[in-house]
Amino acid sequence: MLIGDSLISWRSKKQTLTARSSTEAEYRALADTTSEILWIRWLLADLETSQSSPTDLYCDNRSAIQIA
Repeated sequence: MLIGDSLISWRSKKQTLTARSSTEAEYRALADTTSEILWIRWLLADLETSQSSPTDLYCDNRSAIQIA
């Protein structure tokens, strides 16, 4: 995750559940990333450094985007 040009969070982890399709795996990754984005935005708000612009979340799986 970036704030401006500064990297503030980076994570790579193995998913704990077995997905039946790549769409399901991508959708779960989107959900996990969304919860991390919310946590970091709440942390920034507590530190009185909240972001006024929306946070971009990218996904290249069209089926996962349709589900989301």
